[in-house]
Amino acid sequence: SNELRDVWRAVSESVKYTFFFFEEPKSALGSEVILDLHTIRDLQIRRVTRDNEWLTTMYKVTNFPAIMVFDRGDTQTRLKISVPTREGVIQVIKDFMRSKGMEVELEEPAKPTNPAPAAGPQESDIAHSNVGTTSRDLLYQADLENAVRFSLEREISMKKNIEGSTFQALKDYLRVIARYFPLKRGNSEFFTKLYENVTSRESISGKEFK
Repeated sequence: SNELRDVWRAVSESVKYTFFFFEEPKSALGSEVILDLHTIRDLQIRRVTRDNEWLTTMYKVTNFPAIMVFDRGDTQTRLKISVPTREGVIQVIKDFMRSKGMEVELEEPAKPTNPAPAAGPQESDIAHSNVGTTSRDLLYQADLENAVRFSLEREISMKKNIEGSTFQALKDYLRVIARYFPLKRGNSEFFTKLYENVTSRESISGKEFK
């Protein structure tokens, strides 16, 4: 289909499988899964909401959430979601990739290794702890920002043109991201500048966004 051709045209050669994750418009599950798996080079995930009648009808999706996966030969497979949670969906994707001979390894969050001091902390201990916490926070936020940026750039660049209600939805989304994204020192102003760039426009093309 044209949709699938557009998908493959916009992704890296390393991507072997594209997953369409169908869900309700107000659900955040798909976004969470995309953020968790955005560093996996062999796959890409696209979120498709129930109100996308064209795709839901084409793939006969009536129950949500649902997953369809496509390879570069446009062979499609419907995957069963037994546990509709973040962990459950990720496990379904990992199991599918494993069946194709590819392991999906997720980075585990760092666990504290230092035991709690028996006595009250000294001033130097508090300062050291604050530095460590701040560094972890900044690294986490930078990684989260990169994930959201990657998702936005990939989704928009695959569209020939975005206008009308779809473009308004994009502007509303960027307004929320620009206002509430937890930026701290050292993080870029990417979302704010992006929102300022699109807010006065009536449409945007995928080419302009690359």
